Amino acid sequence: MDVSAKQVKALRNFIVLLPTFSVLNAHE
Repeated sequence: MDVSAKQVKALRNFIVLLPTFSVLNAHE
């Protein structure tokens, strides 16, 4: 697997999960 493609996938996952963490923090 290409390293750059792996980094893009990881970054995409981070961006997708970021709003989830924001929602969890808002509920506390």
